[in-house]
Amino acid sequence: MDSNILVKKKESVKVNFVSTLQGKFNNAFAALSERSFRIDGLSGKAYASSNDVKIEIENFKNYKFNATVQRVFDIFIVKLSAILPHKKLETDTEYRRFQTVSITLKEYMTMCNLKNKTKAIDQLRNALNLIGRIHVDFMDNVYTSKKKVEKNFCYFQLANNIARDKGKGIYSISFNIEFLRHLANSYIMPFPLHALSIDLKHYPIAYQLCRRLALHHNMNYFKGNADSISVKALIDSITLLPTHQEILNGDRQIGKRIIKPLEKALDTLVKVGILSGWHYNQQFIKKAYEQWLNSAIVFTFTDFPIRHNRNTLDDNQKTKNNS
Repeated sequence: MDSNILVKKKESVKVNFVSTLQGKFNNAFAALSERSFRIDGLSGKAYASSNDVKIEIENFKNYKFNATVQRVFDIFIVKLSAILPHKKLETDTEYRRFQTVSITLKEYMTMCNLKNKTKAIDQLRNALNLIGRIHVDFMDNVYTSKKKVEKNFCYFQLANNIARDKGKGIYSISFNIEFLRHLANSYIMPFPLHALSIDLKHYPIAYQLCRRLALHHNMNYFKGNADSISVKALIDSITLLPTHQEILNGDRQIGKRIIKPLEKALDTLVKVGILSGWHYNQQFIKKAYEQWLNSAIVFTFTDFPIRHNRNTLDDNQKTKNNS
């Protein structure tokens, strides 16, 4: 991977981000929640669609789809991104060298700041079993050597195999080569490592929110709105929050159901050190819903890596098409 796109501000400053490959599927998967899925009562399969990516999961009711599953997947992608070249490889044999990614139970518990071994095992088992049953269907943008964009139809099972070595406490995913090909063609995003240690039992919204803010900041890094995002765009992409239409059609407990949870999630990101601060772009005399919806949130990442301003057009174009 070309990790030189990211540099430290100062050698004495610890950068709490790692370079990760982010493709169209990754971002679609990160935006889902359990309620995103429709379950076929006959087959037991669950279906969801996000950002023009269709996702199908077998035996959905046998597992729990939650932020923990998304965190486990992100960890495997972070590890995969450290070894998978950020370029198109010529043969399947070349991709097979990077196909299998593993993590130890101890490593997982350390990364996520978990103390309960039994719960950590349950999380990994559930996540890997679910990931191993995912099929995806979408159109991918492929960038040729002549900087032209070509469309590529992607339809594959995400993982060829999942495995657990109980004695050694090692968990592995063998990814489909088509997925590796898609990921190698995607773009690089700084991933905040502190997000992995967020308490997902109490603050699952904070994890989804953190990912969305990191994506927005990276996508608009060379633009004027990198540190600002509209409230409407934000809540439309956080599926753990009620939608605008659900608020209008429901009991309209706006503060309790949507405003306070979002603000609590933002405060959590500050508390764990991912954000150094956040505020609204305007002062509210009274936080009327429509006024709040049309406002924007200004946020500041703590020590977000500096990006080189080279190939800016290419970076932004790839980001736009994959986000």
